[in-house]
Amino acid sequence: MTLRVVRIVTTALLLMMIGSSVVLAENYVSWTGNFYISLPDDWEQIDYQTVDVFLISNQAGLDVLDYDAAFAPSSSIPFFAGNYMILTVDTVGELTRTQIDSVLNLMSKTFGRDVKYYPVADFLSDLKSNAPSYDADKKLITVVSDIVQKEQVTKKLMYMTKFYERGLATFYFYSPDSLFDQSKDIFKDIVQSFSTEDIEAAAGHQEVRVADLDSKETAEDKEDEDSLPIVTYLAPIVLIMIIIIAARKKRGKKG
Repeated sequence: MTLRVVRIVTTALLLMMIGSSVVLAENYVSWTGNFYISLPDDWEQIDYQTVDVFLISNQAGLDVLDYDAAFAPSSSIPFFAGNYMILTVDTVGELTRTQIDSVLNLMSKTFGRDVKYYPVADFLSDLKSNAPSYDADKKLITVVSDIVQKEQVTKKLMYMTKFYERGLATFYFYSPDSLFDQSKDIFKDIVQSFSTEDIEAAAGHQEVRVADLDSKETAEDKEDEDSLPIVTYLAPIVLIMIIIIAARKKRGKKG
């Protein structure tokens, strides 16, 4: 066997082992939202096609597919077997304090519980109430919900919405119930690394990756797997849509 053939075979085997995941540098830059976040060394960005197939197989609509990126530990196969994160961005513009208060009131009504006003670290130390929490200093909303299948809690969803000058970024963290307590600080650190400063420096030599809509697989191309009900995606998405609509209505009244 020639050296050239050996290299070809080796490359093919490596690609098969890597699968559809993309190794992520220390920082992930959202060019849509003009910010970046830092991730653990053992996390990586998941290929858009893989995430789309997963969402489509759960009958996700177009709004759900309009995410910025998805991430998971490189050891998770498939990526949704353990912890994973889906990031969405909406550049609705900066919300005023009054608009944020309106959003918080909507959340209180949606969850049927008063919003707790204290730092996210305090919230994560006591999740018994499962009520929305708002960290005014960081402009960060946090909610933790149980994902129930067959009357048993199988996963937890923690979504954190960050208000900033260009709009809002929402982080959807999914974690097996047995891993959540030991993982919640990882999630918190990812969100608290959020920054809009020195984007170019944070990007370094990262390649800009976008979804190729023409080459995406369909749900029929993927073998049916034990995945989460689509309602676990729709609930937080609907809430964020309410937030955006509320903000736009407020802006319209001022205009």
